[in-house]
Amino acid sequence: MINDDVLDILNYFEIDQRIGFLLPNPLTKLPEEFSLWHQITDEIQELIEKNMLEERLQQLPLLTTHKLNTNNELRLAHLLLVTLAAGHVWQDGPDKVIN
Repeated sequence: MINDDVLDILNYFEIDQRIGFLLPNPLTKLPEEFSLWHQITDEIQELIEKNMLEERLQQLPLLTTHKLNTNNELRLAHLLLVTLAAGHVWQDGPDKVIN
């Protein structure tokens, strides 16, 4: 049995008792303005294999997250951007990591 103080902390930080930091009903798409993030993430393996990821990332417009209104939207945006950043850093393999 979890005491009320622990439950309050879990609720405050939106941590599920059963699945932890995973979201029970995660968002799968951001608003249309962010569709390029989804597109590049979906194609990331092919872009890395064709050595085209850097070019595609350089073409991305600068976007602000001000239009993301919910924690779920921000968490999905974070996941997409972390995926793009990791692809960028590791695209040439572990011996040529971009600093």
